[in-house]
Amino acid sequence: AVIVPVPKEDLAALRVPMLLLTGEYSPKSSVEFYDTLRKLRDCGPTVCIPNAAHMMHLDNPIAFNKAVASFVTAHC
Repeated sequence: AVIVPVPKEDLAALRVPMLLLTGEYSPKSSVEFYDTLRKLRDCGPTVCIPNAAHMMHLDNPIAFNKAVASFVTAHC
């Protein structure tokens, strides 16, 4: 995977709803990134998908789909 850094100014300028998802067993770096993102803009709470890691959509598709559907319903 190629990681492309996004300038903080660009992240702060985003004006769309954001769903922050993490897995119960995801790397700690995900939580740290979300904490940094929250300092730049309002993102709402992070949804933690139980019994899942970085591939949460495969590890726990029922919980993942429920979280995404709930977010889309609330924001679309």
